Amino acid sequence: MKETRVADHGQHTPECQRASRANSAGPGWSRRITLGYLAVPMSMRRRRSLAALLAVGLSPALAEEPRPAWRAPAPAGSSGDTAPAMTVGVLAGSSAWTGSDGGVGTAARFVSPFGVATDGRQLYVTDADDYTVRRISLATRRVTTLAGKGGVRGTEDGARDRARFYWPRGIAVHGGNLYVTDSGSDTVRKVVIATGAVSTVAGSALHPGKADGVGAAASFNVPTGIATDGVHAYVADTENDSIRKIELASGAVTTVAFSAPLDHPRHVALHGSDLYVTDANVLRVLSLETGAVREIALPDRSYDLRALAVDKGDLLVAHNDAVWRIDPGGGDAVRLARLTREPGWYHPLPAGIATDGTRVYLADLDHHVVRVLQRESP
Repeated sequence: MKETRVADHGQHTPECQRASRANSAGPGWSRRITLGYLAVPMSMRRRRSLAALLAVGLSPALAEEPRPAWRAPAPAGSSGDTAPAMTVGVLAGSSAWTGSDGGVGTAARFVSPFGVATDGRQLYVTDADDYTVRRISLATRRVTTLAGKGGVRGTEDGARDRARFYWPRGIAVHGGNLYVTDSGSDTVRKVVIATGAVSTVAGSALHPGKADGVGAAASFNVPTGIATDGVHAYVADTENDSIRKIELASGAVTTVAFSAPLDHPRHVALHGSDLYVTDANVLRVLSLETGAVREIALPDRSYDLRALAVDKGDLLVAHNDAVWRIDPGGGDAVRLARLTREPGWYHPLPAGIATDGTRVYLADLDHHVVRVLQRESP
């Protein structure tokens, strides 16, 4: 896939495409269209061209790579801007260009980076509208494609560029494997990191449904978020309003029962026997032992919840305006960084978040970059 200037890509999401299919296939194919990020056609997002950027007074250099404009404000509830400074920069990708090219740092290209996961040495990224799984070396910032072929979607298993994805979104890493929700094909895939071999763990490609079963006998309807402990994977089955559990050794899928209904779960994060879920615009903790459901108070409910991760028992939550660290037990929330917009650029749109315990990584969907947040050196 050749690199292109930022422009209207005209891509369609799984929800929108299946809504179109539903019009011709009759009722029952899909219950609704998901509104939110990657849930309306990309053509509905107006993207500025380089000429527009120059028109608002940005130099070509700034148009190629916008200046980081974020800083860490004070913790919630404090009176001054006293939090340690946090720098926010681009780990890889360019806001002015899209594509499938590898490279180092800003020389690499992404189209729609969505999910991120790290093993501490590498950052793994699902590039949803490029239909690939990418890998970034955290030591060198070099970007390579681990599996899939840029710009070519499909459902085939295989190794490296012989495999195909159909809007990969959620990603989790454990041991030597990645687990990916392939939202467009309604399947969950496994990628062996050492070889790039891709196989389908559960679900039948392009056959949405809500059946429990083993392997291809099970079905999903727009699986999005995924978390794993290495034995089981937990999947936010968005259009089915449910959490599905996959036994990784056998591919057996069951629907997890909870004490309260869910409404469009998207992101999940696992800590012990607690599963944290973004459910509509609510953050919940679900007990995998008892089925109990509890809502977690948020410091700001004015924006959609965009991304979720666990860091040493605390939650990292991103929405349009900020990245927060939240004590799920009801303690204080600390705003790690405010996400502000540079003149002439779209607001950052985080879609995935991960941490290696020191730095925080954000997939910025609309800017086609992966960002990194880290404390300034004293």
